[in-house]
Amino acid sequence: PNVIIFVDEPYMASFGSAFISLSREQVIAYLDEVFDAIHAEGALAGVHCCANTDWSVLLATKVDILNLDAYGYIENLALYPAELRTFLDRGGAAAWGIVPNNDEIFKVTADGLANRLRAGLKMISEKAAARGVVIKPDEFNERSLIVPACGLGSTTVKIAEEVLEKLAETGAILKSDWSLFSPSSPPPPDRPARRLRVPPADGRCIRKWSIRNCWEWFPAAADPILRQNPAIQRGRHLVCGSE
Repeated sequence: PNVIIFVDEPYMASFGSAFISLSREQVIAYLDEVFDAIHAEGALAGVHCCANTDWSVLLATKVDILNLDAYGYIENLALYPAELRTFLDRGGAAAWGIVPNNDEIFKVTADGLANRLRAGLKMISEKAAARGVVIKPDEFNERSLIVPACGLGSTTVKIAEEVLEKLAETGAILKSDWSLFSPSSPPPPDRPARRLRVPPADGRCIRKWSIRNCWEWFPAAADPILRQNPAIQRGRHLVCGSE
């Protein structure tokens, strides 16, 4: 694949309420119809839910990448360890929206966001173990991308600029640590860590961002998707790194 297409599904936050009468089976079938079409074109499929939902539904679909607001709802994903285990076993990856996309962005630091993600993933592992499900913390080193918590289209320019800068800084920290859970662990000799220059926060830098740069910026996260699909390096992505 040389394209990743993310499906934005904000209505999943209302699944199970009186506002949506669709059954679990119907939701999975309708989403899989979209994901099948994406896969038929040789692309990878991702899905984003803007808030909390029954994550077991999305994990049961054919999606390749689960994108969630990890800043606000990572603890909710921990309620579904068996479904997450199955998702990981079939090669699924997660795009962790750990960078807030509102005024909260001015109250956080890149170091704090990196630590928040580490703590959240450790919690998922511990809660899974309590239910007899093994999800080793270091599995996420090769199954993670980091992204904003949600879209930037409705934010101000000032907020969007700060989000993109903190996103790049947080990614650089996680890459320099190499392991989400072992900051002291050095990278392999043939793939030295380097801090990514924070891109200028203007509209043009978004169009210049590529999946190849995402790989360079956070390689351990992108390995299962990018290294097995070299052609994808020529694709485009909106949330990763910048040359």
